[in-house]
Amino acid sequence: MTISEIITLIVALGGWGLAAFIAWLNYRQKSDEIFYHALDWLSGKSQRRNLGIAAIEAYWENNRFRDMSISLLINSAIYLILESHQEDAEHELNNLSRMMNLVLNVKQVSKRHRFHYNSLYDALKKAKSREKQEKGLVIPGEKLDEWSRRLETLL
Repeated sequence: MTISEIITLIVALGGWGLAAFIAWLNYRQKSDEIFYHALDWLSGKSQRRNLGIAAIEAYWENNRFRDMSISLLINSAIYLILESHQEDAEHELNNLSRMMNLVLNVKQVSKRHRFHYNSLYDALKKAKSREKQEKGLVIPGEKLDEWSRRLETLL
């Protein structure tokens, strides 16, 4: 192989490597854009919340996105448990179950998320102890107990 062939090969490989790197950056940027847009869907109407949860489920295995999603999911869950006016809407109960499934299936609660998990635990206890329910989803007591027990093992 001559020097010019080696240089040609190096330049070709460098160009291919640069093109692959740029493609990876574009893919990562587009993934980030889609994910951040999906987070907007967690607020508002239940159909939009469903889309936001689906997006988080799709990105859940990515630690960067999971770490960012936990506080958002917990805050949305607390809203549904204590503040929602949907009462016994099945679709919102399903949304809540999906959120709880995600946040309760972590291996360990990080220091930065401990506050959020404690707030969720407090919300479950408050929902269980209230005598008259004016706001929040109507959640069976057994489900509140199950989620509380699972939270206790994490905390």
